[in-house]
Amino acid sequence: MAEKDVTQKILEAKPDVFADIVNGFLFNGDSVIKPEELKLSFSISSYEDKGKFRSLERDVSMIWQNNKINIACIGIENQSSKDKSMPLRVIAYDGAEYKKQINDNVDNYYPVITLVLYYGADLWENYQALSDLMHVPNNLKPYFNDYKINLFDLSHMAIADAKKFTSDFGAIVDYFAQINETKDYNPSTKILDYPEETLRLMKYLTKDAKYEQLLSYEKGGQVSMYDYLQVLSDKAEARGEARGEAIGEARGKELYAKLTKKLIQLGRTNDLLLAADDTSYREALMKELAIQ
Repeated sequence: MAEKDVTQKILEAKPDVFADIVNGFLFNGDSVIKPEELKLSFSISSYEDKGKFRSLERDVSMIWQNNKINIACIGIENQSSKDKSMPLRVIAYDGAEYKKQINDNVDNYYPVITLVLYYGADLWENYQALSDLMHVPNNLKPYFNDYKINLFDLSHMAIADAKKFTSDFGAIVDYFAQINETKDYNPSTKILDYPEETLRLMKYLTKDAKYEQLLSYEKGGQVSMYDYLQVLSDKAEARGEARGEAIGEARGKELYAKLTKKLIQLGRTNDLLLAADDTSYREALMKELAIQ
């Protein structure tokens, strides 16, 4: 299993994070589902592929209960790229859960809902229903059940929508929403409940090595995304000040402070670290960003 998939599952399997994701996407941020009402569920089906049996397992699945009565089974599937077979896959996931209800001989059947969280850069415009995958003759359409997926595009989310999430998942969607709307990133001061899991997931979703560096940083106590990214800024500034004579002591600190602030706003902390060690690279960045 890919390490990115593992990091997504670890964070999303936290009951408070899972509840926040579902409430944010399905209930406009209202606390309809409570973490204590969720129970982790495992739904695995199998199929034959070229003579071999393979398993089909959800990313994360929870049973929503009220007084031990099952209200619904809610699953989350994560996608970093478009997949035209997604409606077929969701049918398989949902069908496996309904089959499980039959096998368990439950007294009351309950609905199965699947959320597809998409982190890719390209718009996912098609492949959101069975009818997108195939031609259905007109004389069959009255009998054709068009299965649709619940797709949520995080890379093209609005900042206002990102504010509906209050768990550490909110720190992730906040990053994508800001980059989408403003191309800048001003990290939140909201305290993280699961900093390690959140940073690991940010690393794999953004492909930005700075989050790997932050994983080794031990601040202690309560920290936010702003606190973590400020660490890189402080380290870079300290290293840059030691080389301040290369562009003039007083003026150099002033320009470097402006460059540091601008690069943090743009989320370009890797460039900030490189600039601290490389005078010519620092000067090139100042020219690029019109720092004067």
